[in-house]
Amino acid sequence: MLVQLLSSNDINVVTCAAGILSNITCNNMRNKMILCQVGGIEALVRTTLQAGDREDITEPAVSNRR
Repeated sequence: MLVQLLSSNDINVVTCAAGILSNITCNNMRNKMILCQVGGIEALVRTTLQAGDREDITEPAVSNRR
């Protein structure tokens, strides 16, 4: 559901979804694997590209590197 919310037209929803995804995948390999399985990486890349310089979205969207 969170991955789907990244496609929302409501910028607040996208910001919250990206932040929640960042939090639940931080240092949690199982959640990262699930995120990958449901197309989350592609959705996060798309979200980051669309966000441009909106750091409130891009920071959590790319912070899942651990």
